[in-house]
Amino acid sequence: MTRIHTLALGFLCLHPCLTGAIVDKWTPEGFDWDAPFVNDTVSSGLTMKAQGAPSTTDLTNVALQTGEDGVAVVPVAAFLGFAWRVVNIAAAGVALKNTIKTCKQTSNEEASVYDCLEGVVTTAIAFGGAASAAKQIGSQARGCYSLIVCRMASPKSYASPQTPSLPIEMDAFPIHRHPRRDLHAQLSHNDYVRRQLRSLSTSEPEFLGYAADDHKLARRDFGTHPYVPMYRFEHAAHGRMEITTRDTLNGTFFTMAHAGQSTHLLGRRELDALHARVKRGEVYDQETLEGGAVEARFDQDASNADPGELSADAGQLFDALMPSVDCFMGQDYKDGNVLDVQMYDKTNQATFGFGTIGLYENDDDANTIADLEPEGMPLPECK
Repeated sequence: MTRIHTLALGFLCLHPCLTGAIVDKWTPEGFDWDAPFVNDTVSSGLTMKAQGAPSTTDLTNVALQTGEDGVAVVPVAAFLGFAWRVVNIAAAGVALKNTIKTCKQTSNEEASVYDCLEGVVTTAIAFGGAASAAKQIGSQARGCYSLIVCRMASPKSYASPQTPSLPIEMDAFPIHRHPRRDLHAQLSHNDYVRRQLRSLSTSEPEFLGYAADDHKLARRDFGTHPYVPMYRFEHAAHGRMEITTRDTLNGTFFTMAHAGQSTHLLGRRELDALHARVKRGEVYDQETLEGGAVEARFDQDASNADPGELSADAGQLFDALMPSVDCFMGQDYKDGNVLDVQMYDKTNQATFGFGTIGLYENDDDANTIADLEPEGMPLPECK
């Protein structure tokens, strides 16, 4: 069981010190850090080592936790700000409620459209927020990320209960077309994605392969790894989902959908062929064509705005953020909008993430948030 004890660092100030807060475009001078509500009875899944806490952070009377490695860590309080943004892109005219018809919850019962939509959006926020908090966005693999990635002998020697898909991921990588550093970068990315999905899941995520070259994420410039991995995972609360991911030098992108509505895994040519087959009367799961996918972008600059060196767990972050998403979205679907989410670190008084999320009927390149930059900071909390 985690041991809790109180840190005595001396008297820094009676209240959170606005003078010590980071002043930038994300959280300007005068931002009231006392006003936001944070339910500190639910872990955010964000922590930082006490010894490495920024000098600007007030740790007076902060209750520390002892991590698995015996090192004292600070539990980080997090909250969200939201805004709908009208955008002039092809998919903006699609009503959000039409992008997802239905989904199966973990009880294998049909869920409402709202539950399906809220589940996939909150999962996107938790996954992107964890990557942003841990400063994974735009990171380049230098050397070896882990022992598993470093050992470049026979791929079959990597199989283990913790990483059963690794040999498959390596076999699917065309090593003859790339220098070894590209393989390191790819496996480092895959490893991080897999670990965060595992924290959201009831079982080990399933690797589905790498997306085709014409997939919208495969076409992103300035990628920090050459290929776009695809995973299916069993969400602990919302059933089976699928995700594709790509890190670039200025942000991380991913598409996500409920399994069975997986046209987001297909490139444009494959979608065209799929529609043609259906028109010819060939048998196909109509639910797939009626499904929708999320595309999300999380900004690198926002990730770097937090002075703290944070560790993140997407599963715990999901549990902590779900009430906030429910508060803002309600059952109000804003047609012609994308959802902007600002992620605040109240402990270090800084923004640790900014995401833009769009929901689309399919995955062609016309429907994308790739060129949308953050705006409107700071975004308000829903209360």
